[in-house]
Amino acid sequence: MILLQSTLGCSSEREAEHPQTAPVTGTVTYQGNPVLDGLVTFHPQGTGNPALGNVDENGNFELTTYEKGDGAVLGEHVVTVQVMPAAAVPGMEAETGGGISIPKKYNRPETSPLKVQIKAGTNEFQLKVDE
Repeated sequence: MILLQSTLGCSSEREAEHPQTAPVTGTVTYQGNPVLDGLVTFHPQGTGNPALGNVDENGNFELTTYEKGDGAVLGEHVVTVQVMPAAAVPGMEAETGGGISIPKKYNRPETSPLKVQIKAGTNEFQLKVDE
């Protein structure tokens, strides 16, 4: 019984420490093609930490804020997308895969036009980083 109370106390402290999150998944495309090997960041416009997700070989991502796969905090977010062109990696030629170049405005929260609202429940987004 004491162990259970102690565990509940830790859980309540953790919940009070972090804002509520909701699962977030999606796909990133540039000019109709999947963005490969990128990083998607959801920057909350209120309290809470940013949520991060690696973009896989199909352009898909899943966000994590505090624990793997927990998503993003509820509320409005500015979204940034970063990729490193394969040619920018020493020893790797551009045609060997890797990232593609996307407009720089998507790299910074101050200039990214991508804005989303995270709501309770599952959130799925199709992010287009076209000009």
